[in-house]
Amino acid sequence: MPKLPLVSIKIASYNHARYIRQTIQSVLDQTYPDFELIVVDDCSLDNSVEIIKSFSDPRIQLLVNEHNMGAASTSNRAKALCRGKYFCSLDSDDYFHPEKLARQVAFMEAHPEVDVLATFVDEIDNQGNHLAEPASGNWFSQNLDFNRPESWLFENHLCHSSALMKRDVHDRLWSYDSGLPLTNDWHNWIRFLANGAVFAHLPERLTYYRRHAENVTHRNPERAYWEHAYTCARELHPYLARIGRRDLIRESIRNFFFDDRYPASKAPRERLLCLLLNLGVHEREFEAIWRNVTNANNLPSNGLRDEISLIEEMRQELVESKRHMLSMRMDDQQALIVPRLLDALTREKWSLMQIAKIGYLTSASVVPDILKWPLRPLAKVARRQFRRLKANRGNSKPYRIRSPIPALGRRPRILHAIGNFSMGGSSRLVVDLIENLGHDYEQRVLAGFIPSPAAYSGCVAQEYRSSFEIRAVVEKWRPDIVHVHYWGDTDWAWYDKVFRVAEEAGCKIIENVNTPTTPYVAKTLQHYVYVSNYVMETFGRAESRSSVVYPGSNFDMFSRKDTGEVPDNCIGMVYRLDADKLGPAAIEPFILVSKRRPNTRVLIVGDGCFLDHYKQRVAENGLADSFRFTGAVTYTDLPAFYAEMSLFVAPVQSESFGQVTPFAMSMGLPVAGYAVGALDEILGDAEFLAPPGDSERLADIVIRLLDDRSKRLAIGDKNRQRAHSLFSVESMIRSYQRIYRETLSDGA
Repeated sequence: MPKLPLVSIKIASYNHARYIRQTIQSVLDQTYPDFELIVVDDCSLDNSVEIIKSFSDPRIQLLVNEHNMGAASTSNRAKALCRGKYFCSLDSDDYFHPEKLARQVAFMEAHPEVDVLATFVDEIDNQGNHLAEPASGNWFSQNLDFNRPESWLFENHLCHSSALMKRDVHDRLWSYDSGLPLTNDWHNWIRFLANGAVFAHLPERLTYYRRHAENVTHRNPERAYWEHAYTCARELHPYLARIGRRDLIRESIRNFFFDDRYPASKAPRERLLCLLLNLGVHEREFEAIWRNVTNANNLPSNGLRDEISLIEEMRQELVESKRHMLSMRMDDQQALIVPRLLDALTREKWSLMQIAKIGYLTSASVVPDILKWPLRPLAKVARRQFRRLKANRGNSKPYRIRSPIPALGRRPRILHAIGNFSMGGSSRLVVDLIENLGHDYEQRVLAGFIPSPAAYSGCVAQEYRSSFEIRAVVEKWRPDIVHVHYWGDTDWAWYDKVFRVAEEAGCKIIENVNTPTTPYVAKTLQHYVYVSNYVMETFGRAESRSSVVYPGSNFDMFSRKDTGEVPDNCIGMVYRLDADKLGPAAIEPFILVSKRRPNTRVLIVGDGCFLDHYKQRVAENGLADSFRFTGAVTYTDLPAFYAEMSLFVAPVQSESFGQVTPFAMSMGLPVAGYAVGALDEILGDAEFLAPPGDSERLADIVIRLLDDRSKRLAIGDKNRQRAHSLFSVESMIRSYQRIYRETLSDGA
């Protein structure tokens, strides 16, 4: 077996024939020889490929994309081929000093605690001439401690081409986001910082960074400004809040309004308002921030009065702006009323609920606009009652939680905190813990939202939104453990309140990281529980107080006694049809299969924001007779829907650990889907997983399985055995019992 190189170097090439020869030659001229060079060309229109092929060094591996894939996909393709212990990415217009790798490798080997090692940089122009440095010094050659969050406020002083990283850390944390073409590096360094990566730098100029008019970073400063806003909202500010540095959040926001490069006064007021409301700052804190801003003496004075006046106007117009946005939303809904009314009259089956829907839509179409605003409360009540009718359709009842073993005496108290206690995997996990550990622990549910009617009954579940209400519950009930079932960006503000209250009360905290997201860091947090190795390795940190516990399922419900009963012509999926799991295009593989295999039935189980869009796409393709959309269903109804399927399809865009897949496996069904997140970990291999978003490839896999019954049954039997051995509720309960005991005994 050939020896693996110690260093992998990646170059993504596109239309840089003018520079690519010098870039590659600088790698081959390194005094440190133990490296591999992966070059992926993204269909360059110049002679870049010919220049790359002119090098004959066996350490070079060249791939040329069949079609232009863009920088993000090209970089991901190159990264997947890298095998070294260390990794570096070299832009195709930059180049290395001959000693760069030798000095960086020596440092990294001597300092194993370091994850990212940067160097100072020489800046050159498109002719290779050294650029004169400004009085403030070279941007990428400053003595900053990159482990301090202050070093990252609104600025990136770490040149990507200069960095040598541990490849396992890079693979776990780095993402090439096509939505951030100008600030992708800064976005990722923030992710590294938030996940505890250790930075260092060599104060030697060992990297040559080419600054010229073609630099993507310099093309559109206004776009860069808004990309910074996005990263602050999603990565930097939540991290600063977790580590208690809200002072830096305030400083970061000041930068958005007073940085001379991006003057806020030139941006439309509506965009400033959107920026403000999406930076993770509550309205009360917003007022405090601006009091501090207006009283500070070290801010620039030019134009300050005008900008403060602008912000004050924004503050005063906040309510009016919200009302305006709501009115626009109502206008959008108004435009859809007539088509929805026609559908209700001509396409949908008649029922009491259908009559109520027609009455509501007819009223909405004839009421004058001037009356709609004062009638909003009445319309809200009507919509709530309509949702109640919809939820009760078919006499569906809430799942009744029952503990099989009677509880005796005083037990430790566990407060489950969950953003939404409705149907879904995280809610089901809470229910399983209450049912199976209710005799050992007194358990309650604190939720940000509980649907009406409730999805579950038989337990104490309360909906509280404000910090005051949450604090009152914690202080009155005094839980021994607050078990937070965390969803990241979804309901982050609510979770932030829960963590803060639990910390103030000194509660021991267990955090379940149930989605592909960076964990919330709290001072009194005792244990992280990740729902898959994928989530832990990609978003968390493997440490002594971390565990992977697969969500368990009650497979007594999800079983099929006779494999001969498995039908041959029905595919389906069971999901909440929302953006946390699926995308608008998730319906496309089903449409393709239905077109190519007309006798195939399609069963879509679930409700959510994409339901109407999926129905519309099916109708546009003339396939309504082949599709069945169930809408929301109860947990106890799920096995019957699985029993109708020949094959389960998972066209997901993210997957931490969806229990719907083990349900399908326990029912003896093959599973085909996209190679996303933990799906291959759940299935045990990726044989029937298509590249993410490749609906054509996924449709091919589905049709091939549908046409081979014996293979489907064999795969289904293998899936059943895997699900029962790894994903049973009994195994999960044993793991949580251990975690609860260790948490209660720690420091007791």
